Amino acid sequence: MTKAELMEIKKRFKYTDCSFSGLSYAIFHKNDEESIVDNVESSRFLTLSDDERKRFLTILSKGYSSASGAFANDIEISGDNQKMLTALSASNIPDANLVRIWAEKILDSYTMNGEYALLVFSDTYDVPVKDSSKTKTGESEEVFNYMAACICSFKPEKGGLMKTSENKLHQSDVIKVLGNPIAGFIYPSFNDRASDFDNIFCCVKNDPERNMLREMFMATLPDYVKPLPKPKASASIISKEAEMVQDSYIDDTAKEGYSLHMDEAIHQSENIDTSINQNKDVEIITRPEEEKEVKFEGIENYHKDVVVLPEDKIIERDVNGRKFFLVPEALIPYDKLKELLDSLEKG
Repeated sequence: MTKAELMEIKKRFKYTDCSFSGLSYAIFHKNDEESIVDNVESSRFLTLSDDERKRFLTILSKGYSSASGAFANDIEISGDNQKMLTALSASNIPDANLVRIWAEKILDSYTMNGEYALLVFSDTYDVPVKDSSKTKTGESEEVFNYMAACICSFKPEKGGLMKTSENKLHQSDVIKVLGNPIAGFIYPSFNDRASDFDNIFCCVKNDPERNMLREMFMATLPDYVKPLPKPKASASIISKEAEMVQDSYIDDTAKEGYSLHMDEAIHQSENIDTSINQNKDVEIITRPEEEKEVKFEGIENYHKDVVVLPEDKIIERDVNGRKFFLVPEALIPYDKLKELLDSLEKG
């Protein structure tokens, strides 16, 4: 079965679209001393309460996920297994004796101790005709009679005072609740949107369930491979990001906090050393600020750099092709610079 064919069948497992005719289940347990089928029941699906049907459908839908390295594929079957599963899929209500036989086969093939339930649902799907673009083009020409099944383990819940069906309080020490499926099945497989009686679609995740399929159907399955964790960002990448943020911060500080674009204003001032060329060897020295720490998203332990300028010289710098002059306030007071700039604008 392809993923698209599986999704087409799984859409029928929704409460509003479900058309299951029957449900059978077998409860069984396995331990070191014995393996036994405790009980088998069959019923019409529509006779169940709304809440029960919703809960059964929720559990069944979880049995066909191919995520996290699960094995989800067809397995070829033949002989007694094929005869048993064909009879189960053909009936409106799965036969209780056949469900018991299947549960016993599971017990013989499965090695994990515990209590389990095998749920088997019957359904009939009138397969609509679709063109190559998956658009419905006509009425059904194929009737797909199939059974959907899953194996679930029981998990214990805390007990307590419970209300019985007779509206009385009763102390219960342990409550066992049906857990999520450990295996899911669809037979016959839905290949080329038609019945394929030579294959059963199976979905399992862990090695004990894979071994069960190997034993029960004499199949060849790959071992479970745990998905690799996503790689973390390397230290060199983080360091490079920190360097880029730091350079950007210093450039913005230099331009916004200390820069005045004033070639002509400096030449008009009196008693000011404007021999800028002789100061080309002056470097802007930075030091980490000791008290304040600037945090950037995704970067830890990053300290803001503070620009330290000489107090007796004017520094010329080229930023993105434009000339800027860094003028210490000790040489030209701010009000004097403002007057010079205002006079230039008026002129």
